[in-house]
Amino acid sequence: MKEQVVTTPSIIPFLILLTGLLILLCLVLFSRRTGHDEKPELPQVVNGASYEEQRILEEARQAGVPEDELEKIRGNIQPISLLAKVLSYPIEFYGRVVDQSNNPVQSAFVEYSAFSRFFKDSKKQTLVTDSNGAFAITGIQGGSLFVSVSKEGYYQTDQSQGSFGYAVPSNLPAADNPKEPAILVLHKRGEAEPLIFTKGRKYKVPIDGTEYHINLDPGQPVDASGGDLCVQFWIDGTLENGHVPMEQKPFSWRCQISVPQGGLVRREDRFEFIAPLSGYVSSVEHSVSKTDARWKESINDEDYFVKMPNNSYARIKISFRSSWEYNISLLECYINPTGSRNLEYDPKKTIGDDRP
Repeated sequence: MKEQVVTTPSIIPFLILLTGLLILLCLVLFSRRTGHDEKPELPQVVNGASYEEQRILEEARQAGVPEDELEKIRGNIQPISLLAKVLSYPIEFYGRVVDQSNNPVQSAFVEYSAFSRFFKDSKKQTLVTDSNGAFAITGIQGGSLFVSVSKEGYYQTDQSQGSFGYAVPSNLPAADNPKEPAILVLHKRGEAEPLIFTKGRKYKVPIDGTEYHINLDPGQPVDASGGDLCVQFWIDGTLENGHVPMEQKPFSWRCQISVPQGGLVRREDRFEFIAPLSGYVSSVEHSVSKTDARWKESINDEDYFVKMPNNSYARIKISFRSSWEYNISLLECYINPTGSRNLEYDPKKTIGDDRP
């Protein structure tokens, strides 16, 4: 893994803040895990410097820390040595990878790294799961452990990775009991169909409510009958040099997106790929008042299924930005031209090129 050179302005404040705010908490947790009520003994000093002090200083030199900054590190070496001992805590981790139906995922790829070094990136290591989706990580040291799992043919989920606390608090507890492994979840892909896929399209929609028509397939020009989408924008402000000046904020604004002879329905789950048969509405409107306590100038990453006028289906991710000339961003668009409601995407099955 590529080593990072740590810039000197950030290293010392980080160490002082870290030792000042976390050392007591780390030591309490460390003492509880080792069965003692008092802080752990400092390592014995040999020839003026302990092994841990020497390791810290050598690690700093290898990371390119200048000599004058090394002196500052030496001045804080005792509390840093205590924290170094905490970060040398032995780690045992037991995990199991399952899919969304709780079936074990064999041969899943596991990547992990322990938080055990000050001046260098944590070393990343890998392994694979067994036939029961199980795996174990032993023989390493660190204050906490980051684990991420993946496998071809599966989507990662919010439960596919996590940071587990051992001698340092983290968002998840240590998983050191083989009878109670940490469960990490992947979502198995379904059968995708060929789709038209585009991304990153931006539009200048008039801010006075004038209708602006968009075809979801950019290969099909908008004709006199209109496009797949009709977008309207209203802004209680003016554009100057392509954006609304700061002195006009906050301002009231609203936007509306409609599908003539079709409809939209919000896509609530990112693993929902089958467009529904019903529940569509002809238009959706967003409105923001300048008096709103939590005023915002944009509405981002709105996900919708679209039933198009020709009875084909699409799913889109769209953002609305009131303060900018390019105020509509069609971030992603997937169209199934066959009339099927299946909108699961496989890049290998894309119809045509990825058209901007």
